[in-house]
Amino acid sequence: MIYDVHDLNFIKKSFIIYEGKTERILIYRKVGESSFHYEFACPKCGYKNDYLGMLESKKIKEGGKNKEYYIVKCQKCGTDFRVEKLKPGKKHG
Repeated sequence: MIYDVHDLNFIKKSFIIYEGKTERILIYRKVGESSFHYEFACPKCGYKNDYLGMLESKKIKEGGKNKEYYIVKCQKCGTDFRVEKLKPGKKHG
């Protein structure tokens, strides 16, 4: 779906990887809604996910650094995938 950027208050475009397969994912929330929209093809089973849900995040220690991920789940096979949550850059000024 295509929306005007002014209709959205959150958007995250990224990739999910499973056993060497990479799929694009889009997570967004429209202004005035509390649920997030998830659109992606599951790299494990191929199911075309398009659903509403809450945005869950999880902190995981990797390589001595704490990283934060959004957790998304395939609605058909139930596999959880991690999408890295990037922190905003530091402002210089």
